[in-house]
Amino acid sequence: MAEVSKHTPGPWAIEHKNPFETFVRGAPNEEGSRYVVAIVHPGHDNATEANARLIAAAPDLLDALKAVVAVADRKTDVFDQARAAIAKAEGRA
Repeated sequence: MAEVSKHTPGPWAIEHKNPFETFVRGAPNEEGSRYVVAIVHPGHDNATEANARLIAAAPDLLDALKAVVAVADRKTDVFDQARAAIAKAEGRA
C-alpha cells in the first residue's frame, strides 16, 4: 500500500464562490492562504449545502471519533464501525 499523507489541517470552512460552486477550504497556512479541499457543485437533489457542511466538519468528526474510541473503546459492533471509519479516513482501509 502506498504511503498516505496527512489531510489538510482543520478547521475547514465553507466559502460560497457563486451559485454554481461551493468551496471547502482548509485552515490558513503560514502565508495566510486557505487551500481548497473540495469544490461542491449543485446536484439533482440540491444537497450542495448539506454536502459542503459534512465535508467541512470532517476533521472535527475524525478528531471527536478518535477521542471517543481512545477513552471508551469496547469490543462491540459500534466500536468496530468507529475503528473502521477512522481507518478509512486515514487511508488504512
